[in-house]
Amino acid sequence: MIEKPEQKGERRCRWHRRAQSRPEEILQAALDVLAERGFRATRLDDVAARAGVTKPLIYHYYKGKDDLVHRAFEWRLAQVLSGMRDELGGMETDWEQRLRSFCRWQWQRWCEPDWGRFQQVVVAEMRQEAPELHRKWVLLAYGERCKMVEEILEGSVDHLRPGLDLTAASRFLVAGLWQTVQFHAHGDVLHEGSPALEAMMETVLDIFLAGVRRQSEAR
Repeated sequence: MIEKPEQKGERRCRWHRRAQSRPEEILQAALDVLAERGFRATRLDDVAARAGVTKPLIYHYYKGKDDLVHRAFEWRLAQVLSGMRDELGGMETDWEQRLRSFCRWQWQRWCEPDWGRFQQVVVAEMRQEAPELHRKWVLLAYGERCKMVEEILEGSVDHLRPGLDLTAASRFLVAGLWQTVQFHAHGDVLHEGSPALEAMMETVLDIFLAGVRRQSEAR
């Protein structure tokens, strides 16, 4: 059977769309395999099988396992944070409410069991097996969240203590929340959904706000 010209064109169009989506399909497959097996046991053969591609095709897009993992984390983080950025941008509230909304949203994500497992199974193993990759991931994940806090503070300088180092303040807040949730939500001290966890987050935020507000606005 001889294909009509439009049939051939449709096939080429479908193939083109498939080729364009392959990098993201590989990234998603990498995240799925990492979540199931951890960093140490993840192999490119498994990722290729999950994505339905060949191993050489993965090397066409990525330099190797470390590069693939870093790009997958980068891709997912961009997806997660872009949604929150859009939500914050549409809020008609003051800077404190935007900051509280961001912190509450982030805290809820960090308290989820899947996030705790990711830290224990993937990030901890990555720290041992690929320290440079681990360093890049921490700088990315921590740094992007610090940027979001700093953006909120930058739009509110008239309400902040004169001379406040916005970068240092942003890092202090994100690191404080990150370490608190690591220890209390995933360190067998408290459990997800515990009222004490929410109170702890609000307390950290209250202490932070008390320290950065302009004196005339202190509450």
